[in-house]
Amino acid sequence: MTSIASPFRGIHHVELAAANVDSLARFHAQASRLTPWPEAEATAALATGRWLRAPNAALRVVPASQTVQPLPVSEAGWTHLCLQGIELQALVQAHLAAGARLHTTPVDLGTGFLYTYARDPEANVVELEGVPPLRDDDRPWIAHVNVACHDLRSMAHFYGALFGVEPRRSPALGHDPRLDALADLKGVALRMAWVPAHNLQIELIHYSAPEGDRTGLDSRRRAPGQPGWQREALEESSLSEAQAHLIACGGALGPIDPCGVGRQATDPEGNALWLLPSDWLRGHGLDLAAFEEPDLVEAFERQRRHSSARARALSLSELTPPTR
Repeated sequence: MTSIASPFRGIHHVELAAANVDSLARFHAQASRLTPWPEAEATAALATGRWLRAPNAALRVVPASQTVQPLPVSEAGWTHLCLQGIELQALVQAHLAAGARLHTTPVDLGTGFLYTYARDPEANVVELEGVPPLRDDDRPWIAHVNVACHDLRSMAHFYGALFGVEPRRSPALGHDPRLDALADLKGVALRMAWVPAHNLQIELIHYSAPEGDRTGLDSRRRAPGQPGWQREALEESSLSEAQAHLIACGGALGPIDPCGVGRQATDPEGNALWLLPSDWLRGHGLDLAAFEEPDLVEAFERQRRHSSARARALSLSELTPPTR
């Protein structure tokens, strides 16, 4: 993976707009084992809503002004948050006990992981992934946030350039009943890309089916006050450099955030971002360094690649006849 200098340090938190903030925050605390973050709620500029913290990032539940309207996972915009853990069955049962419903029982796509999508009580999607037991701690962590996009190539270029990394891309996928069950749609066809964003990843999906391309630029997810996954807050080391870098990569700036901190912005397809200055966050004890394991996703991926390489080497050694 190539890397270039970037003022962006990672994804500080994900925002979820809820019709019932307290109820939905209780659900995610119970189902996902996220812990309340009173220090964030006590900070005047961030006091709206409820804050929950994973080992490597945060979830902020804020009020929505519209009623809940369940959307398909192929609708353009931020579509879901992914939790990974080594105890998938426990994670699934915790979500069901808290009031979630599943698209399907966990499915095996041949990647070494098990997957399912859960809908919280307001029909927001949370992807649950069971991963190889490469760590002792069984708490789940936020692995990625997902955006369904119109132009996968340009969006992968934007986020790769934004974080100074090379995206990883999938081949075309589809004509697979397991994917249909996972998405709760029929005739799914898609391509994907993943961008390492330091403390977690951004997952990009372009759905070419069902029903043609449903991921155009006009998305109900972007309506003001619409419940659901709203925006990603990016921690950056220099606001002036981050603004210039975002524009150079193909994004657009919005006004100063209503809370008075940082700058609103959008990616090339209009998905909402929030540029949060690291020095301001650090001054309130809220920057990425305040999380228990801000490098958890990168460390896990390194360990998984090493484990896979070692397994392949052992497999090859078994096939190679000994020399005499």
